[in-house]
Amino acid sequence: MDWAWNPDSVAAVGTAAATMFAGLAALLAVLDLARRRRADTRQQAALIGAWTVVDYDAFDPQTGEGIVCRLHVNNRSDLPIFNLVVTCDARLGKSDQPTFRWHSLGPGQELTKEVWQTSAHDALGYPGQVVSYSFSDHASRKWSRNGDGLLTALD
Repeated sequence: MDWAWNPDSVAAVGTAAATMFAGLAALLAVLDLARRRRADTRQQAALIGAWTVVDYDAFDPQTGEGIVCRLHVNNRSDLPIFNLVVTCDARLGKSDQPTFRWHSLGPGQELTKEVWQTSAHDALGYPGQVVSYSFSDHASRKWSRNGDGLLTALD
């Protein structure tokens, strides 16, 4: 076998290299498409929020009671959400877990609900409630956000 320069050998190596680069480009395009689809799927879910605001107007310093905690739930997306269940974490004061349910929350809509508590504090030591919630987005995908803020797809 003669290992000298052969135009057919160069063409074969060039064809193999071009095929490998085309395969790599196709793989990268598929991975990018999958990443964008995941981001699009999470886009609406990331725009749903729930938090508490503490009002000290009725606070009695002698008993330590009377703090009013207001729950706010907001849909900042352009589409409605459904089957919203919001739970205020019981470990922060009272023994019960106040749970609120709504059938739907429209685009740009915010709901407010009063939650009475005593001297409960959140994980950082501030008065308030840790809130967790679950809902279904416009495409019926189920989502949950825990008290630490972690958003998880349930399907």
